[in-house]
Amino acid sequence: MWNFNELGPAQWILGQCRSIFIFSAFGFLPCGFIFDYSFGAEPSLLHPLPRAVSSFGAVATQDSIFVFGGHVAPVHEWSKQAVIGKFFKLDLKNISKSTWTTLDPEQALQGMNIVAYNGNIYRVGGMEPRNEEGETADNFSVKTVSRYSLKKKQWEPFKPLPQPRSSHDVILINGRLFTIGGWDMQGDSGGQVWCDTIDCIDLNDPEAEWQTIHQPFMRRALIAARFQNCIWVLGGFTDEEEITRDVNIYDPKNNSWTLGPRLPEGQFNGFASAACVFKNQLIVSVADGTLLKLSSDRTHWEVIMQVSPRIVHRIVPSDSGVVLIGGAHNGHNLDTVEIITIP
Repeated sequence: MWNFNELGPAQWILGQCRSIFIFSAFGFLPCGFIFDYSFGAEPSLLHPLPRAVSSFGAVATQDSIFVFGGHVAPVHEWSKQAVIGKFFKLDLKNISKSTWTTLDPEQALQGMNIVAYNGNIYRVGGMEPRNEEGETADNFSVKTVSRYSLKKKQWEPFKPLPQPRSSHDVILINGRLFTIGGWDMQGDSGGQVWCDTIDCIDLNDPEAEWQTIHQPFMRRALIAARFQNCIWVLGGFTDEEEITRDVNIYDPKNNSWTLGPRLPEGQFNGFASAACVFKNQLIVSVADGTLLKLSSDRTHWEVIMQVSPRIVHRIVPSDSGVVLIGGAHNGHNLDTVEIITIP
């Protein structure tokens, strides 16, 4: 995912003030209207994260939520101590009373995501500061990939990405892992290289290697979701240093791209959002705290409710709704975990 901590000070204005939410019937022409109504119950607080964290990875399996890594220092502080490789688990079976348990840690990273498949949790890429506290930031994207065996309860290396990548997202479709967006940070003196391809690998084939697919944009701090066997790429920060509310849809079967309805207007609503699918409904959480649902005809976004504003957070499905996890607001990391019941 996305990583606001990789922005330079001149660019980073997110979280310094509460976003202004603008309901506009014409806010994202030509993609239809936003309908202002609520159909979700008020959020309920769950046990907070062991660490307040942003720019981390999260995934839900049938019985658990897993959270990995992230940024734990104040905004604009990058160092080896600013990121963690902690790995936490929350039981979904009795979620209202569950507490987080700590699993074996891995490489300390931020700006990555994790996915679950066939008894493993896969961590793909990320950003690693290599300077000590108080020194000039020296941030590097990595191409390492690791998987955690739920049976063995340990991490093992997996085939590395073709190129280092962070501030990206990862999606699974029928056992194929897709790495979308992001950039390659090359340290204090090396600059950055924006990624213009998707990296893909078939997890069902032990002999498979990473393949590349054309990507018709260059952006990071985006979010992606698997919806109806397509990859929905939502918002992000472009190589022209602009926040975008664009939505791009990739169909792996036909190897084709189309456009979806733009995210609703709002000062930072395309930046570092969160998304998941709950009971065949595409749910998106944007910066100003609006929780959205894609309309049944896929032409516009419907408002579920307003929640606490945040960016660089995660949202995962549960049995009865969605769980909002961590993130950042007003320059501070959050440990908040909330569940929202959705019909």
